[in-house]
Amino acid sequence: MQNSATPLLPELQQAESIMYESPDSALRLLQSMPVPQPSDRLQYATWALFTTQARYKLYMQQSDSLINIAYDFFMKQGDTQRKALALYYKGAICKEQQQIEEAHKYFLQAAEEVEKTTDYQLGHLIYVGLADTYAYQHLNEYALKAAQEAHRYAIASKSYNYISSALVLQARICSSLTKYNESIEYYKKAMSFAKDKQRNGIKCELASVYNKVRDYDSALYYVREMMDLNNEYSVRENAAGYLVSGETYYNIGKIDSAIYYFQQTLTACDVNITQITDAHQQLYFAYKQKRDYQSAAEHCFEMSWYLDSLHRADKSRALIEIQEKYDQQKLINEKNVLKIKKDAVVRNSLIGLAVAMLLVASLIYVYQKKLLRKERRIQEAEEKIRSKSVHIQENEQLINRNRMRMQELEEQMEAGRGMQEELEEQRKTLAEIARHNEQLEEENRGLQRDIDGMSAILKEKSVELEQLDVLSKENLRLHDREWFLSSLLLEKDETLRCLKHSPHYIREEEWEAIKRSVDQLFDHFTKRLTAAIPSLTENELQLCCLIRLHFSNSAIATMLAIEAASVSKRKFRLKERIIQKTGTWSAGTTLELWLWNY
Repeated sequence: MQNSATPLLPELQQAESIMYESPDSALRLLQSMPVPQPSDRLQYATWALFTTQARYKLYMQQSDSLINIAYDFFMKQGDTQRKALALYYKGAICKEQQQIEEAHKYFLQAAEEVEKTTDYQLGHLIYVGLADTYAYQHLNEYALKAAQEAHRYAIASKSYNYISSALVLQARICSSLTKYNESIEYYKKAMSFAKDKQRNGIKCELASVYNKVRDYDSALYYVREMMDLNNEYSVRENAAGYLVSGETYYNIGKIDSAIYYFQQTLTACDVNITQITDAHQQLYFAYKQKRDYQSAAEHCFEMSWYLDSLHRADKSRALIEIQEKYDQQKLINEKNVLKIKKDAVVRNSLIGLAVAMLLVASLIYVYQKKLLRKERRIQEAEEKIRSKSVHIQENEQLINRNRMRMQELEEQMEAGRGMQEELEEQRKTLAEIARHNEQLEEENRGLQRDIDGMSAILKEKSVELEQLDVLSKENLRLHDREWFLSSLLLEKDETLRCLKHSPHYIREEEWEAIKRSVDQLFDHFTKRLTAAIPSLTENELQLCCLIRLHFSNSAIATMLAIEAASVSKRKFRLKERIIQKTGTWSAGTTLELWLWNY
């Protein structure tokens, strides 16, 4: 497989020959030999590649420094097998570091290279890695195709271990796709190739699938087979085995046996936090069924504590999960086409809205010029009536806007019931808006009385004033339409729509797209705000954007990866900064109201 005319060092040749069967011996050989000089690039890159391979096979943590040496060298050479091997371990290290997108890219390149070789073992490993990255991105149909390719290479390699693992991989993916009958068939085929000790894990997973399809007799059969095999080899059952056993006995109504196995799960040496949470949950249900409510309550408390731990872990993984993308060119092209169409709709809608507002402004300006040509006495009276009418319409618009804000706050309060701190803040804002509306309505009643008095003096309104009333009402309808179009455009913006329906942590590269969308929807909101208050930090500007988009405190906390209480503190500091620059706000004005109306 070495295409170069320069032969490898004897130690490297020996390490390569035993790598798959005895990676620990290969690593000892590589560590004991003198490290080749970097000037001898072939030997040095090969040593770096084999050392990475051996450490990875032994599940040893490592950085990407060695694989980068091999990658940089072999990607410029004509040795396709070494190139495929370097690409595979480059992807494998990225996968260990949770860089799923990068790992997927390297696995795809490795798959192209391995097709040109007869290294079937490497081909199997590459497609297993590719199936894992597809499954991580929830592309299970693609993952299944990759697993089938891994199975094809495993058969060609004539390795029963690889054939069994490829069949188990297909079974797991079929289970994720709820193709349970196919999953069961793959598990049964895998057992025919697996060694006795390896069959235990397969029987455990098979029993779990039978529980999902409610075939409890078959599940119990494989649970007992698993126990018998453990007794035969004097092997202590693992956490997954205890959990499946407890689930099976619970399903057939043997609660005491179920409780025993769930408790054994908690003491297993390989148990993880997810399994601990599941075990406490199952114990809660089991004790509840036995009417032992005290024990049930204890396990419910434990389950809640571990669930909180899982949620905290999920937040740390959110930075990785939001990087999920499709690497298939067809999907990329479809996404680009949809983006172009969406941009065209947004652009045309904004142009139409701007033209409509310009037309209304032009009409108002023409009528105002005509009013100036009236007699002075009538002009002065009509000017006062017009001013008060406009003031009434503005107040009506503000009242309507406040009602919309109140409705949004009520919906947020209903959705966020239980978060006391946020609810108190929302109730305070709601009360202030309601109080503001009462003041505006009282002011409108006074203005209307003044208008009625002036109209009585003039005996009747002039034709121009009546037309102005019509225009004012039309302006109010156009404002409502502007609100509706803004909401519609918000729904058509894919990024904002996804955030609205499924809040998640916002990556740094997503913020520019969000700020562009906010500027398009709300008349250059960020640019105007930055110009008015240059001291705003980037984090504060991001918080302003999320408030302007009417997200709740809990949603903002998720998007910024902070606690909900921290959102309230940031809002308070932001309000103080804005007041320092703009001056004291009027009574009843909150940060949300100020930003919504900015």
